[in-house]
Amino acid sequence: GKTSLLNVAAGLVEPSGGLATVDGRPITGPGSDRAVVFQNDALFPWLTARENVAFALRLRGVSADKRARRADELLSLVKLGDAGDKRIWELSG
Repeated sequence: GKTSLLNVAAGLVEPSGGLATVDGRPITGPGSDRAVVFQNDALFPWLTARENVAFALRLRGVSADKRARRADELLSLVKLGDAGDKRIWELSG
């Protein structure tokens, strides 16, 4: 179903038949050009909202200043611009 297709696109599982590609390149595993948002919580409770949002950029070696600026932009898009320094449990469900 849908979940299986999304897992293939994310590179989390191999297709049972055929070939999955992105921009003509086979999907062989997870990549920084794709992301998955799980239905269950997948946040780091010891990090701030800003640090959680910027975590993928941290893995890519982006500087702390650039990570913080981009995370703040993204938090603002979802009306959480003032929540960057809050811990996850401090945010409303």
